[in-house]
Amino acid sequence: MEGSEQKTSARALLAACLLFAFLALASLGQYCLSYRWNVPWAGAAWPLGILALVAYFLIGARVPGLPSPSEPCRRRIEWVLASVAVGLGVFFKVYKLSEFPPGLNHDAAWEGQYALAILRGIPYTPFISAAWGRETLTFYLRAPFIWWLGNEPLAVYLPSVIAGIVLLPFLYWWARTMFGVRTAVLATALLGVSGWSLVFSRTGWRSDFQPLFTILACCFFWRGLATARAWPFALAGVFVAATANTYNAGQAFPLVFAIWLPLFASQGWTLRGFLRRYGLGLAAGILAFAAAIAPLAWYVLNNWEKFFGRQSYLLQQSSTWEALRATALIFHYWANGDDFFTNTPGLEFFTAVFFPAGLLWCLACARDPRAQFLLVGFLVGLLPGLLSKPNMNRDIGTMPFVYFFAALGVVLFARELAARLTRRWNEPVAAVLAAAMVAASAWATYAAYLGPHRRLPWGYYPETTTLGQYLATLMPDYRVWVAGGNFPTDTLVYLTYKGGDPFKPSFTKYEDATQLLRDPLPPAGTQGLAFALANETPAMLVLAELRNRYPQHRLVDLRYPPDDRGRIFARVLLVPPAEGAAPPDTAAQPAATASEPVVSLELEKLREPRAVALFGDGSVVVSDFGHDRLVWFDSSLQPKRAIGKPGTGLLEFRQPSGLAIGPNEELYVCDTWNHRIVVLTKTGEFRRQFLANFFSPRGVAVGRDGTVFVADSGNNRVVVLDRTGQTVAHWDGSDGRGALREPVGIAVDDKTGVVFVTDNGSASIRVFSKDGQEKSQFDVPGIVLRALSEPQLFLDPRGLLWVAVPHAQEVRAYSLSGKLQHTLPLTAKAEKETPMPMGVAVDQRRSRVLVATLQGTLEALPLPKTSR
Repeated sequence: MEGSEQKTSARALLAACLLFAFLALASLGQYCLSYRWNVPWAGAAWPLGILALVAYFLIGARVPGLPSPSEPCRRRIEWVLASVAVGLGVFFKVYKLSEFPPGLNHDAAWEGQYALAILRGIPYTPFISAAWGRETLTFYLRAPFIWWLGNEPLAVYLPSVIAGIVLLPFLYWWARTMFGVRTAVLATALLGVSGWSLVFSRTGWRSDFQPLFTILACCFFWRGLATARAWPFALAGVFVAATANTYNAGQAFPLVFAIWLPLFASQGWTLRGFLRRYGLGLAAGILAFAAAIAPLAWYVLNNWEKFFGRQSYLLQQSSTWEALRATALIFHYWANGDDFFTNTPGLEFFTAVFFPAGLLWCLACARDPRAQFLLVGFLVGLLPGLLSKPNMNRDIGTMPFVYFFAALGVVLFARELAARLTRRWNEPVAAVLAAAMVAASAWATYAAYLGPHRRLPWGYYPETTTLGQYLATLMPDYRVWVAGGNFPTDTLVYLTYKGGDPFKPSFTKYEDATQLLRDPLPPAGTQGLAFALANETPAMLVLAELRNRYPQHRLVDLRYPPDDRGRIFARVLLVPPAEGAAPPDTAAQPAATASEPVVSLELEKLREPRAVALFGDGSVVVSDFGHDRLVWFDSSLQPKRAIGKPGTGLLEFRQPSGLAIGPNEELYVCDTWNHRIVVLTKTGEFRRQFLANFFSPRGVAVGRDGTVFVADSGNNRVVVLDRTGQTVAHWDGSDGRGALREPVGIAVDDKTGVVFVTDNGSASIRVFSKDGQEKSQFDVPGIVLRALSEPQLFLDPRGLLWVAVPHAQEVRAYSLSGKLQHTLPLTAKAEKETPMPMGVAVDQRRSRVLVATLQGTLEALPLPKTSR
């Protein structure tokens, strides 16, 4: 007898060691995934931990039973614990509601638009095929809030916040009915403080309501099982139908009951006994479900293709293996979402550790109907993701079941720990462990979403929300255009709604900002004009042209965050009512009227120069971008004369940029916003112009034979012209390493027959043959796709390729193979000045590198003598 007791004690001790080995290995594995992104280490630790947990259940004298719903707990203590658990969840749902979410998601905005249509009396339908097909139940729940608060972001996501709060006491009631007080408190607290629940209580998506209706359905269903009364089953049927009316994923939820009820009835019940106890209640539930689902079911029967169009598309998104792999990683490593949870784990650290423990415990207790219900619910919740592309919103049906498993995992460890202690200490230590798990999860959620260093989840579009709210203040006094950037249209339409059709924009929107200059624009009349442009290079160039066209204007910078430290993400040019002048017809070609050079004798400081050209005698020309002219300097860099003024004539310019010297020392000029190449003599006399459907060309190079290569920046291509200006070819690099995006600098090497192009989009210099075949590419750190990144090139006689890198504040020389040879940093001449090199040329005879800076200086730097 004594030997048997010792053997049992040894097995119990070994089982405890295995359980805590799982905890250590799972914690190590999850740490590698959550904080180190070290997949190999995690791939070793997690399987070993799972094996240890499986061994724990196999080696133990018996599998510990799941918690009993009748476990003792004083009523007063239960009320305190339940209030704390629910209170924590409420706190996380409402804390910093004005700061998080930071913006309005485009899908949520569309739901707001439909709610506005409901308020305008649109006929009822349970499903709308527009916007990729959506159930309308939640739109009707949002409509009263929009009627109350107006078309504000809060009106869209406040119903989701309320849903996230209401589910908490019902989750507690459901868990209390199944597993007792301890599990109920833990499940409610862990879900309440989770980042998953927090985010999907503040998105404004229709899927936000799925956890609420799922929990209500399960709560009343288990209440019906406990009491055998009809009304809980009837309410459960209503909420099962409501779940199916929220979101595609919710339409799998009725399978939980279709699968579990036969399992339950087959375990210890005769058919007669089962029907005698539950027949009336189940009949009430089925009838209530049928009545509640009837409108959607009728729509499906009569609009089969419309309803299943979205599902048919989603079924093709992932292969079976990809879906299984993503599902296995979704909670612990990569949530795989398009919004919110994109490249982060779905669960917080400790929840991710204890969730598999509870899941395996239920598998070990698979004969328990309660475990079966949780397992079936979890698997059915995974089904929509497995059939399409798993992510945290398609798998949102698993949310309550996941936190049941996590709570059970904590209970399992608390039990084992308490069993190793004296009776006096087991309950306090177990309580401390449970409280520590909840506190750690709460802190992780706070730090990630609500703290001072919180991350900004993708999908809320705070910049778009800021822009939309600002534009709403301009209407109807201003006619509005929005151009460039990633500003979702639905968010802007909802926020700027002033009446009428809620789906019709009250503004004109262009993805390509340059379209503003291609289309005729009206003068300001009784309405002012407002042009909102993204703070990126093409849009800022368009803004510069608009400022010329509308001299009477005001600029407004929009920042996010909105304080002075926020990044300027858009600039709005406001032309006041009745003061704007009609702009010229942008479709017209520049007028050929000027015949004499327009010479400016006032050689004030250069204004944002863009390029440098060097003649054989050492004289220099700089494109004075901000003054719409060219400035000549002698070999000692003293200014001598300036030619040009704003306009469309032959010796008039609109922000000239790239320069090149061709045969006979002719000067080739990129006349950016006149969309042409102008050819002048060395002294500035007009020779000819080339028009080849350019749009804002900013770089030009000329071969020895007179072939002209143009970086046609606005059209994202290179255009090749012969010496007469006839187009020979054009290419965009798409046959090589990807299409060019904002090419600027360009240089041609006649010896090797290659063309070098700076490509902002790939932050590199790309090397092409003269017929456009890409040969190679090398990265240039500092080239970025944003305003003022206009890296000009110069090929010197030694075969070094020089590039001005404005945002790196330096000029570099590369070998033709792309090896860095020299770096020449620019130094500030004044405090708080940021010198940005724009144009570069090498005067080898005088051993100097000439650099034009954005600050309006022409500098001569010593030419390095040796290569690295």
